Parts: sequence; structure tokens; C-alpha cells
Amino acid sequence: MLLLRTNKLLRRLTLSQFIELLGAAFFNIALLVYASQTSHAKLATTVVVIANTLPTILQIGLGYIADKAHDKLRLMIVTRIMQAILYGILTILFGLTTNDWLLFSFIIFINVTSDLLSGLTSLAALPIIKHIVPSQDLLAARSLQVSVMSLVNVIGQVIGVTLLTFLDNNFLYFSLINVLLFLMSGIVLIISRRQFNQKLKFTSHQNATSRLPEARFWPSMQINRRIIQTNKKLLHILFLFTLLNLLVGSIDGLISLTLLQYPGIYIKNYGFSLSIVNTMLAIGEVNPNSWTE
Repeated sequence: MLLLRTNKLLRRLTLSQFIELLGAAFFNIALLVYASQTSHAKLATTVVVIANTLPTILQIGLGYIADKAHDKLRLMIVTRIMQAILYGILTILFGLTTNDWLLFSFIIFINVTSDLLSGLTSLAALPIIKHIVPSQDLLAARSLQVSVMSLVNVIGQVIGVTLLTFLDNNFLYFSLINVLLFLMSGIVLIISRRQFNQKLKFTSHQNATSRLPEARFWPSMQINRRIIQTNKKLLHILFLFTLLNLLVGSIDGLISLTLLQYPGIYIKNYGFSLSIVNTMLAIGEVNPNSWTE
């Protein structure tokens, strides 16, 4: 937290990311609530669970695109505006469309696209942090970013469901709130754009001589594959992490589907119950020792 108080640019970047992640968390839980209210709730919820895995699967491609972008700050600002436009379109659709499955298809498309853009901006932020934070504080800055993501996971869903309940499940107004959140996230970066650019140009000039030649996507993938194959320890670690993510990643989907079958155990409603369960899981991830102390 000391790093946030002393580094203005990191503070602005973290605030922008927090607002953007909050908007994403809001609508991810709202999407599950909407799916639970359709005529075929189990099928719709399954589609949501599958769709939510797509951005994770495409992380490698997103990382390559983010790395190739020369003006990463501009990329982050543009994607925030694009996300606001997407949810603006969705707000209009909520007001015009009465067919729940047609609207559901649009919601899935817009939400997946928005999550892909969120992943892109998250990856683009990593090199920016390297330029605005001293090298000795990079680990602390990265830990701070992970903490922000964990905090949003803990509070975002509960706040989102509470807000949705307060709005009486009016998804039109809820989508409009998302528009405002993404616009606010972009405005935070736009306000500080000059300071960011000055810092980025200065550090880029210092590191200009150490730049490596750029490689295309598939050649770079081949190079990385050979590096992994020659390093057996790294290969084993990647295999274990992949297996662990496959097992852990399936939990959210199983919880969402299982909870639909037991309405008798709901606390207030499906959305609020799901947010409580996911929040407990997130707290366990943030502080796994809290249950044994």
C-alpha cells in the first residue's frame, strides 16, 4: 500500500484496473442470474460456463497482441471505450428485444468480447508497470495487481448481485451502470495520459539498445516450445499448473449448475447464493490459512 501512496501513476493505473474489473465482475454474475431466469435455465447456465472459459483459452493469442502493441496505454484506453460501447449496445437491446434466447445470444457475445478485451488490457498493463515502477519494487507492484484482482473477486459479485436485487433485476439499468464503469476506467487513464507518456518515452529511450528483434506469432510459439522441451523442470511445472487449473477451473461451473438444482437452500435468491459461495472460495484463495488459525 505504501507503493500506491508514493507512486501516482501506479495509483491511477490500479484505480483504472479496479473499476474495469469491477464492471466485469458485475456482469459475469448478472449473466448467470439472467441465465437462471430463462426458459431452459440449465442449458443457458451451461452455455455461460463454457463461454466464460474462452478468454482463458485465448490468453496466449491475447498476450501476443498486447506485446505487439507499440502504444499500450492507448490500447488500454481504446479497449475501455470499446467495452463501454458494447454495453451501451446491450442496454439498447434490453430495451428493444423481448425474445429471451435472442437477447441471451447477444449477451453471451458481448460479454465474451468484453472479457477478451479485459484480458488484453490486463496483459498490456504489465509492461507499463515495468516502466513506471523502479526495478526493486516490481515484485511488490505485481503482488498489488494480484491483490486488486482478488479483492474484486471477493466484493464484486456480492455488490453486483445486491445492486441487481435493488434494481429489481432490471438488466437495462444494470447494463447502463456497466457503461459508466468502463467509461470511468478509461477517463482515469485519459486524465493521466500525458504523465504516462512522458514516463514511458523516458524509460523506452533508456532501454532502446536492449530491445530484441520481434518475431511473428507462430515462429515465436515454435521458439518457446523448443525452450520448454529442453527444460524438463519447466515442462513438469507447466504440466502441473495446467492440470491444477483444469481441476480448479471446473469448480465454478459445477457450483453454478449444482445450485440451480437445489432452490431450497437459496439465501434470498439464486444470484445472491451463488455470489456468497464464490466469495467464500475467493477468500480461501486469498488467505488459505484463515480457516486453520
